[in-house]
Amino acid sequence: MNTVYSFTVRALDNWPELEGGPNEDYNSVYYTAIPRPGITYDYELLDDDALPVQYTSVDVASDNSVGIAYTVANEVSSGQFVHELRYATNEAGDWVTETVCGGLPDESRGKMPSLMFDSADVPHIAFINNTHEYDESPLTPYTTVEHVKRNSPGDWAAPDLVDDGGESIVFVNPSLAFDSTDTPSVAYLSLIHISEPTRPIY
Repeated sequence: MNTVYSFTVRALDNWPELEGGPNEDYNSVYYTAIPRPGITYDYELLDDDALPVQYTSVDVASDNSVGIAYTVANEVSSGQFVHELRYATNEAGDWVTETVCGGLPDESRGKMPSLMFDSADVPHIAFINNTHEYDESPLTPYTTVEHVKRNSPGDWAAPDLVDDGGESIVFVNPSLAFDSTDTPSVAYLSLIHISEPTRPIY
């Protein structure tokens, strides 16, 4: 199987002095084959949203069609993002994008997606639910690990909980895999927030 990549390109406007950084106008989701020295590749534009894309994950089905999970992030306040999980596929020939879940302040789902097809070529995605990542005192910020699978084109099951961790734990970097019986497993890191001193513990 050839290795393939999905990636995002961030478009920058000017560099506002008051903000101290670039103005992120939008991101585009692209797909390409593995880069090799001296070879030029064509890139396919999959999505060109008004909101930035922060994460992508790609997998190839047994018929060589491609699936890409990616996260659209809406910065609702400085450094705080509401995430929406999307999926792009070329299984029918042309690229089609689908909204999987998330996108609302009380349902921020899809951060750091990990996509994998099972043996029946059903796409599954593990991701972070960060709805409560920015909770303020007296609440303690936390996230959860979740998993979702596709029922049919355009129809995704409700996400199921992998680990809620309890308050004060923030999960990051989930990685999805299947065993020989198509049972999914998810590996991930947890960061425990403490106040004295303020630092994450892995």
